[in-house]
Amino acid sequence: MLFRSEVEFWSRATVSRDNQGGGTDWRFLQEFEVGLPNRFQLDFYLRQDHSTETDSTLGGAMFEVRWALADWNEIWGNPTLYFEYITLAGRPDKIEPKLLLGGEIAEGWHWGANFVFEWELSGEREAEYALTTAISRTIVDETLSLGIESVLSLTDVKGSRGDYAESLVIGPSIQWRPVPALTLNLAPLVGVTGESPAAQIYFNAGWEF
Repeated sequence: MLFRSEVEFWSRATVSRDNQGGGTDWRFLQEFEVGLPNRFQLDFYLRQDHSTETDSTLGGAMFEVRWALADWNEIWGNPTLYFEYITLAGRPDKIEPKLLLGGEIAEGWHWGANFVFEWELSGEREAEYALTTAISRTIVDETLSLGIESVLSLTDVKGSRGDYAESLVIGPSIQWRPVPALTLNLAPLVGVTGESPAAQIYFNAGWEF
């Protein structure tokens, strides 16, 4: 028996600094996810990447499986294992394993942390090691939350392993549920290191069935 299903729309705008060539790279995702028995979840995404600098768009698809090690709140951090295969037009395919953690700190306070490794399967074999963190406070129960999020990433390529490009973006986040089935998330993050983009702006809308 299926536990639940959800459709989501994602967008991410990466605004380059002038010394990085300027322009904005957009990533759009359309997701369908299905909750399955035994704490499994399957996700399928369509993906479009658009560059304003070259005025070009490339497509792709992403396939994802998640498995929670236990029911919610039975293990500290509610660890979930995540594996994603990414196939991209005109670019190397990638794999992306993650460890997802999160839970409640105190009444009304929640946290999350994801440990991410993304690996290109051909070409330059770029590797990205990332840590995403978030903390939020419920303002109105089941309706409105405010918080802060960050994404730290280290990237290197074949032939120069250990010579990392470092990026850190951080900023506020808001989650609004105008009706129980609809969730809206916005996180405008600002780059704080020289190799970071000027900004990364995340938006997500999800409808649960």
